[in-house]
Amino acid sequence: MVCFPTKTLLSYKVTRENMNSEVTDLAVKSISFAAEISFINDIGINSDGTLLAILHTKDNDVSVDVFSIKTICGSTSTEPLKPICKTRVGLSESNQGSALEWNPAFADTFAAASTDRTVLVVKIDINNPSSQTLVGIGKFGAYTTAISWSPKGKQLTVGDSLGKIVQLKPELEVVRCQFGPEQNPSYGKVTGEVLKIKKQFYVFVVFNIYNSTLFFFVPLFKRF
Repeated sequence: MVCFPTKTLLSYKVTRENMNSEVTDLAVKSISFAAEISFINDIGINSDGTLLAILHTKDNDVSVDVFSIKTICGSTSTEPLKPICKTRVGLSESNQGSALEWNPAFADTFAAASTDRTVLVVKIDINNPSSQTLVGIGKFGAYTTAISWSPKGKQLTVGDSLGKIVQLKPELEVVRCQFGPEQNPSYGKVTGEVLKIKKQFYVFVVFNIYNSTLFFFVPLFKRF
């Protein structure tokens, strides 16, 4: 993995002359991970910037490895970094990681999903990272392609490979579900984010089908 220091990016000046040119001289930090990480499906940094989660797949084994940002930034060794904790996602013989998202209000909690239709929510003990609490785990009718938490972190919304949107509690109890446009359950894969507009929460949804992309604002009736 390649990391760019924030000051390096902010100090780079874009001009008319270089805006379309490939940049090869920025300061970077290369990080090596253990051999267990062969294909990265998704990454995310928690809300207080202390932890990096990597959703990855190797030989149909899907896991989330969590690393300390402080360790990554301070490391000068060429040895592969070791995670502070590891969580397996799904048990299917044919499985791939599909989505990962940290809770924006609680820096110790994330949700992850895989193509065997598994979704789980995990809470990490910051003082003892090897200790984890499984807040919720379940399987749904189609595999999750997008996860978005509410701003207060009290609920999450997932979109799936059949175009359905499901609103959930952290324990993965279903609050509400809705099909895509024209009530067509096979409309296409979903990506999206939860937005708050004038005291009402919406899911900004992107439906991808064939060569078309459609954008929708879907209201969430239960405020959270």
